[in-house]
Amino acid sequence: MKTLLIVFRIFMLQSISQVSSSNSQKKSTHFSKSKILRNFSLASSSYNKVAQVQEEAAHRMEMYLPFTHGKVLELGCGTGILSQKLLKKYNSEQLQISDLSMNMLHECRKSLNDDKLEYLLLDAEKLKVENEYEVIVSNFVVQWFEDLQGSLLRLFRALKLGGSLLFSCPIDGSFPQWKNACSQAALPFTAHPLPKVHDILQVFSEIASTCHYEIYEFHTKHVGPLEFLRSLKSLGAGATTCHKTGGVSLRRLLKAWRQDKNGQVQVTYKTLFFHVKK
Repeated sequence: MKTLLIVFRIFMLQSISQVSSSNSQKKSTHFSKSKILRNFSLASSSYNKVAQVQEEAAHRMEMYLPFTHGKVLELGCGTGILSQKLLKKYNSEQLQISDLSMNMLHECRKSLNDDKLEYLLLDAEKLKVENEYEVIVSNFVVQWFEDLQGSLLRLFRALKLGGSLLFSCPIDGSFPQWKNACSQAALPFTAHPLPKVHDILQVFSEIASTCHYEIYEFHTKHVGPLEFLRSLKSLGAGATTCHKTGGVSLRRLLKAWRQDKNGQVQVTYKTLFFHVKK
């Protein structure tokens, strides 16, 4: 059954000046970038069928896009969900559309059908240019960064003075229903570790001219928890630093996961929308 989507605005618009400037150590996750690339490449043909949250997030991202005549870079374009909205806002000649996966770039190119666009095969974490772009934007990409703080700093350096970095990503606190089912079944929670807002804010606490964020909750419904878990695979989002649940443990998890009277489960994506100016 097609996933149903409900959107709730739950949090606040906050200036970075209200955030504590306490120091924290640089954090990085440890998982295979090649595995992420493989998963998303394999999912390029199925991605759009299950990307309802990504589509809604891209719709909200459209509201934050600043006006500019300068260069605009999209990171992790995927199949072109956000790219289509960028084309409405900016000229083709301004845009560079990038992804880590050649398969995703191919799907995006087919979707946009614009020969004036420049497509780049690019690892968003390895952008080395400085003072190059007026706008850098991404939708549901940052959560896959191995070196979150270092990569965000490199993206910030790639902006021209006055330029904007905008991104959305699921954050820590997502999937509470999954986590609760794991707890009920006495199993480890095996979702991919997601960024914390505090860690992102600390990257820019002393270098940004302005920084604002909002947090929304996206709720999806699925015919049973197994359909949700399969949808992650269809998105290419199956990579994790945790051991995967399978066999007897999977059966225990599915049994513990609370369903409504129609056999459906709701899953919550806690999603950050972030805008920082240089």
